[in-house]
This record gives sequence, structure tokens and C-alpha cells, in this order.
Amino acid sequence: MGKNGTIKNITAMTSNRPDGMVISRAVLEYDFALDGSQVSPEGYEVEKRTILETYVSADACGKEPAQSGSFVVLQLSEKDETASVQIDKGPGGLKGPGPGGPPKDGPKLPGGQPGGDLMAAGGSMAGGSIDAGGPPSGGPNDAGGPPSGGPNGAGGSPKDGPKGPGGPGGPGGPAGSAAELRPVAVSVKQKADIVGVNGEICKGSDIFRISNRRICPVADDFRQMKLGALKFNLFVPAQYDPSQKYPLVLFIHDAGPCGDDPMLALAQGNGGLIWASPEEQKKHPCFVLCPQIPRGIRLTDDDFVAHPEIETIKRMIDLLAEQYSIDMDRIYTTGQSQGCMASLELGIRYPEFFAGFLLVAGQWDPDRSSVLWNQNIWILVSEGDKKALPGMNAITSAFEEKGAVIGRYRWDAKMDPQLLNEAAAKAASDSYRIRYTVFEGSSVVPPEKEVTPATNHVCTWPVAYGIEAVRDWLFTNHRENGQG
Repeated sequence: MGKNGTIKNITAMTSNRPDGMVISRAVLEYDFALDGSQVSPEGYEVEKRTILETYVSADACGKEPAQSGSFVVLQLSEKDETASVQIDKGPGGLKGPGPGGPPKDGPKLPGGQPGGDLMAAGGSMAGGSIDAGGPPSGGPNDAGGPPSGGPNGAGGSPKDGPKGPGGPGGPGGPAGSAAELRPVAVSVKQKADIVGVNGEICKGSDIFRISNRRICPVADDFRQMKLGALKFNLFVPAQYDPSQKYPLVLFIHDAGPCGDDPMLALAQGNGGLIWASPEEQKKHPCFVLCPQIPRGIRLTDDDFVAHPEIETIKRMIDLLAEQYSIDMDRIYTTGQSQGCMASLELGIRYPEFFAGFLLVAGQWDPDRSSVLWNQNIWILVSEGDKKALPGMNAITSAFEEKGAVIGRYRWDAKMDPQLLNEAAAKAASDSYRIRYTVFEGSSVVPPEKEVTPATNHVCTWPVAYGIEAVRDWLFTNHRENGQG
């Protein structure tokens, strides 16, 4: 009989989807090599999840199947109720998690340099502490022992763990500010015996074992920090060279992810993460800044009132520009809904600061917004969005009254993605400074969702940020070319 083998680690992995981050895989690391033909979905169970596929890999991230290897990958259904990392509790008035523990280190800028009142943010994502000097802990190199739970799984826990327990829950915030994060974790049971290529045996068990590691691609590359009442996520280009200048993309989220955990701004969808993806960074190396709006703060509202903390966002950019080699002629702002409105307000207050605006599904005071008539702006809304459509119609009319000539486009969001991108590339090549795209009817709403003004609103976001040519357009703009 072969010697006993064990499961060394269990890693929960996420995938970034246009409509939010999902827990998509469980990767089990054994202390021996396995034959790929020996594993099947029937041999495992993941609590409250559906296993679609199993395969052996030689890669700790389970990227590629292999004939043999020490990692078993359990591919999980993204349609499971517990797949999404963000738990949307609906409109406000709900209790949420208390704040995380105190800041891990003292005041600092990213990279460990003194930064005045800019400091590492407390809080966590799935129990990993976060620090301004690097990505959140709890990733592949931060586990401190094997997975918990029974044989082959006892005797360890994540290295840092949360810095402070969640509080009992605070009072409900404004409408839409009721999001929470689900821990990036899985509970796995190996039901059948597994035999290694050299005769090792890992016995099946009735005990679930909780993952002791997590990997959140792209999100793990952001650093977290705090300034004033706001927490921020900052992505620094991987090959950052102080002798070169880099653009910065500011993404401001909608009201839904308002909360205490800064990772909410990243987990909510593709509006922030897309700019830091390896594919995007290969084309456009840039800084990405994603502020986290706390529960209880309305950054902007439908009465065109902005919270004083909006100034903290501008101040954060200024501080980062002192610390890093940022091209001040290529600062871009983008946002969806609340974030779209905040981008407009920042542009109104600082009309010569931003090189380009990508505005998704928002509205704002058309009279005050008219000051931006000669800026580089691309607006995208759904025809079925009963607030954003008339709101942006009013703003573009105000632009035209000032003398702007606007490129107007109507696209079917359900057309083939390549054709949609070609339509956007054609629009980007036009000579207009202001472009206004309306997605026809309710074409942004997927077939599985009910067509309502609300779904037309929120479903615009993943469509807009998913169009490569629109993203590419943003980086073509320079401040000196947008001031008329």
C-alpha cells in the first residue's frame, strides 16, 4: 500500500466579470503528483456551490490542465447564488459590517514613504489585512498553514487574519449603500480516495475543509490607503519607471458599493479593474485610482448636490502626483451613475484639470455642466434609462448652446462584440470632441433579466466599459488638446 498523502493548501480564486467579481475556482494542492484521469467532479463537494469540471494542473493558479500535477482544480458555476463576491442587499436602511481593524502601519504613501495624512487603510477582503505598501495579504504567499477542518486540514490559519473583528453593524446609509463583501473562501470535501502517480493515497473524508488562501487576479495588485474619510485603491504600473511619465485613470463607482471595505469598489464590476488588467496595461501602462465611498455618504445626488468629500478625491490625485511620475496632461476621469455625476462635478470645479471624461449612465446640472462644452467627453447611456437619458440629453443640449458640435451614435448593445467595437472605433476616429452614444431600446439588458428602467441603468455599465475602442479613445486625449 502507498504512503498517505495530504492536501497541503486550498485556494479560493476569483474571476473578474463585467458585472462583478465571482468566486470561480477552488484549487487543492496535494503533497504528491496526481494522474489527471483519477479526478472527477463526483469525487469532490464544495459547500453551496456547483462543480462543473475538475482537472489536474501543474500550476498553482490552475490555469492549464495537465496529464499529471500536484494541483486539482474545481471549476465552479458562476450562476450559483453564492458565487458573487459582492452581496447586494438592495436599497439603504440595512445594517452592514462594522469597520475593520486599525491601520496596519503608520501614515505612509504607497511604497513606504512618509505621506502626511495619507495612510494605510484598515479593513480587509476575506480576512486578509491590507497595507499601502503592497497588495492585500491573503494571496498565494500569505497562507500560514494547511486548510482547517479535520484530517489533512487541521493546524493552521491564514497568516495575518483580520486586524479587527467586524462591528455589530452600523445604521443604514443612503439609498443604494447596502453592499457587503462575501469572503473569498470555499469549503471543500474530498469524498473519494485519490491515488497518486507513485501509489500515494489521500483518503476520502466526510469533513469539509475551509480554504486557507485566496487569489483575486488584478484586484490583488491594488494597494489600499486612506485620506480623510475616504479609502482608496491604487494600481501602480508593474514596470513603473520614475524617469517615465504615466497617465492616471480615476474610476468612481456607483452608489451600490458604498461601504467600509475598499475592495467593494473593485468587486462591483469592470469599471475599475479593466484599466489594470494585463491586456490593458500592455497597451496603456497607467495608474488606476478607485476611491471607496463610505456607507452614509452621498457623494452626489439627483438634486445636483455633491458631498464635501468629493474634494478629497482631487486632493488624493494631487498627493499621488507629488509621489509618482504622473503625466498631469493625461489625467482621465470615468464613473458610472454616482461616479459619472461626480466626474462631471469635478470637471466643473476644475475645468482645466482632466484630459478626458468617460461618462456612463449619469446626469448632472446641465447649466453648470455647460462649462465643459469644449472638453474631450464620451457619454454612454441606455435609451431605456429614464433618468440618465433625459439628463444627458439636457447636458448635450447645453453643450450645443455653447457652440459644441456633438457626434451622436445609436448602437444595438446586443450586436456581435466585434461589430460593436468596430462601430466604436469608427466613432473614435471622428473629429468631434464630444461623443454621445445611446444604446438602442433596452439592448443593454441581458435576456435573463427583467427589462426595467433600473436594469437599463445598471446594465449599461458592463457594456460601456467592455468596449475596447472606447477605452482606447480615452488614452488618445491630452489636456492641451482639450481646452479649446
